[in-house]
Formats: sequence, C-alpha cells, structure tokens
Amino acid sequence: MSVTKWNEEVICSSINRLLRFLLYNSGETRNDIKKKEIMCRYSAYSYKSHYACFNCKKGFKRRLLIDITENKKAKSKEFNCPQCGQLMVNVGKDCEVPKKFQKQKWKVLKVLSDLGISYHSCGCSGPGYIPKELDELKVYLEKNKSQYEQCYQSLLKEEIYNQVEIKKRNESLTHLSKKAKEIEGVIKSL
Repeated sequence: MSVTKWNEEVICSSINRLLRFLLYNSGETRNDIKKKEIMCRYSAYSYKSHYACFNCKKGFKRRLLIDITENKKAKSKEFNCPQCGQLMVNVGKDCEVPKKFQKQKWKVLKVLSDLGISYHSCGCSGPGYIPKELDELKVYLEKNKSQYEQCYQSLLKEEIYNQVEIKKRNESLTHLSKKAKEIEGVIKSL
C-alpha cells in the first residue's frame, strides 16, 4: 500500500471517529451513529469506472490509468468494446449499467450520455438523482432546462462594466442558451 493511500485511510478513519463522537454527543443512539458512516468511499480505494457500449448494449468496468500508476498527471485512455470494437463511453463509477434486455433504461442512459450527463462523483454523497424510466427522464430534463433558463435570466440582469467580465458573461449566456435548446430538442424527440 502506498503512503498516500495509507494517509487517506488514516484521515478518513479519523474523520469518521470525530463525526461519530460528535453524533454520539448530540444524543443519538449508538445504532443511529453506526448507520451514519460518513466517508468518501473513493478516497481509500480505487474503484473501477463503468463503461457502456450503446451499440452492443453491454457494460464493462475498467480501471482508470490514474488509479493504476503513481503519476497523477496520467491521461486516461479510451476503451473499445471487446465485442464490436466501437468506442465505449465512461459513464462513471456510480452508474448502474442496465441489463441488455432493458431497452428503455438503455435509451435513458444514451440520452443522458449524449447530453454530457454522467455519474461521476467524489463518493461522499453520490451522483444525485438518476432517472431510470422515460417519463422520469422527461421530468428531469424539464427541470434541467428550467434551471438553465433561470441561470440565463439571472446572468442577463447582472450589470457588468468591465470588458473582460462582459465577454465571460456573453460566453456563459451562449452556453446556457445552447444547452437549454439542446435539452428542449431532446424532450421533443422523446
């Protein structure tokens, strides 16, 4: 075990002990405290990322190059599907790749992947809400679209006088508008 991995484990266990102590002094029972094991699950061990092939409807786990080598600047390499040879998509460590016969779930995963939404997280709190069915996906995308639009409107109202900041804001407005239109197009196609 490398020194950095050992340090991460020691730090995580120390944080857990401290949090348990704080929870215990808050009046909660011992069982409640054990249930609240708070730890970044990816800090102590290297987990494999999930890769999906949308052509074959298969998923595989692969280690990232950064997890294997000590070189933290190592670039991750892309993987091809062992069956069809197409480029696979890294959908994250928190993704549950559907079974081959679950066509609706594959469609949901493909739509999210095409929009650039994946299941990467640091491991502390997880990836957040993940829609599994098409009707859930529509609601999820509508919510995302409205968030882009609200962000667009709030940026539009800001008064900026610096030329550099105006340029950054205009780039952000273009990006937000593009993403909202992209999501709207996907919603219409579902």
